[in-house]
Formats: sequence, C-alpha cells, structure tokens
Amino acid sequence: LMRDGRVMTAGGGLCGGCAANHNDFEIFVPPYLIDSNGDLARRPVILSATQSCSPGDQITVTVDSSEDHDFELLRVSTATHAVNNDQRRIPLTVSSVNGANFELQVPSNPNVALTGVYYLFALNGNGVPSVAVDLQIEAPPPTTAPTVKLPPFLLRIVLIILRALFQGLGQ
Repeated sequence: LMRDGRVMTAGGGLCGGCAANHNDFEIFVPPYLIDSNGDLARRPVILSATQSCSPGDQITVTVDSSEDHDFELLRVSTATHAVNNDQRRIPLTVSSVNGANFELQVPSNPNVALTGVYYLFALNGNGVPSVAVDLQIEAPPPTTAPTVKLPPFLLRIVLIILRALFQGLGQ
C-alpha cells in the first residue's frame, strides 16, 4: 500500500530459460479514489498530526474540513515471497472534535498497537482516504513489577519448604 492509497505490486526476476531479467511492477488505483465522472475523488487533507505516541495515548489530527471523518492506522509492512506477516489496520476512536481538530485514541494494548511506523489516514464520508502521514508508535514506558511483602511467619514457612526441597534434591 502506498501513502496515497494506491497499491503497488512488484516482482520479477529471471524466468526459466529467459535471457532478460523482468523487473516488473504495477500500480493499482482502487475505485474509491475515482469519482463518478472518472476524475480523482476529493480527498481529505491532513494538515497536521502527532508524529509519535505510545499505546494508550491520545493523538491530535487537524484536517482541512470539519465534516465527519474516520481515522485509521495501517502499519508500514514488509512482504517477501507473497507473504506479508506485518500488515495490520487499526481503526482509531474519535474522542473529541473541535472544528477540524480531532482527538483520537490509540489502543492501549501493545499487542494491538505494535511498536513501529504506521500510515495515518483520514477518511471522508465516502470512504476516500487522505494521503497518509507517518506516525511512530513507540514502546510503552516500562512498568515496575509489584513487590510482595510476606508476613514473617509466611516467609519462615516458605524458607522451610524450600530448604526441604533442596535437601531432597541432594539425596
């Protein structure tokens, strides 16, 4: 997927007994990028957007109109031999709107919002996407493991059990 919503497929190479190396590619223009007259459809324009965040953060996006928009992230992917293990689409929830300024909620689960570079798209009411801007999702801040304090009598019991286990291992 290209930043402007078109899709590029590429490949090629030497085929069987061919003397020529076929470095081929095609660019597909999805129908939603073309209006009913055959012209390029009107797209939303992202004027500004947060450039990096962590899972669970709010990001701010300003577009060129105050009409309703949907927003989504598409992970910049890697493909090899027709397999793409990295593609994902994450719809974003609009948490507030002020004119053409949108506050969006990034999912808090770091297994959904994986660390990496994403294309951020704004979609208008007809489903036509903007040209994407980059958004870097960074690793969430580390959390400290909770500490557990055992009452002294429980600590003694645990130590007695551990001592018995280790003595039994030596026999």
